[in-house]
Amino acid sequence: MARIGLRSAAVSLALALAMVSMSVASSSAEPDGEQFPGTLASEIPSDLPPGQFVPYDGLSVVPMLTSAPITAGSCKYNQSVDNVHVSVQASVHGWWGKVGGTCPTKAKVTVYSQAYYCGLACGWVTVSVNSRTVKEGTSKRANARVVCAGKKLVGWQGFVDVDLVGVNDPKGYTYGTKTNIFCEPAW
Repeated sequence: MARIGLRSAAVSLALALAMVSMSVASSSAEPDGEQFPGTLASEIPSDLPPGQFVPYDGLSVVPMLTSAPITAGSCKYNQSVDNVHVSVQASVHGWWGKVGGTCPTKAKVTVYSQAYYCGLACGWVTVSVNSRTVKEGTSKRANARVVCAGKKLVGWQGFVDVDLVGVNDPKGYTYGTKTNIFCEPAW
């Protein structure tokens, strides 16, 4: 029983530290060398005492977010992410777009989906990550998906990181709008 208490305290501390380090802005950049905000679902012990995915209560409605132009060498580009939404599964897309200059043909787009989880503390838990090397544009996107275990209202957010192929570009994430959808992640 003491072991479960220590795990709970460790997860609560990790969630609390992640929340403190998170930016409250809907779009921001953080170095890739740092841990992305939230906790990986695999890091939450399955034997935790009461905790659950819950709705998030600080919402605004924006269908997608695009970063300000990012400069890497002679390339100016942006990175974009849509809202987590339900098709058959919870899904979020990330992509990039050329703004100007000379850009490579492709970039590695990594998109993350997170669900809002409360146990001893509340925080964002990464439940899905996917990367894809794509040409620029909205028809070529990375997609992070997760199966819904039930139709419970849960808070979600997505974020994206774009790494240009063959170009040293600045590190950073662009965060989508936090939203509540009827999908409790199966993890």
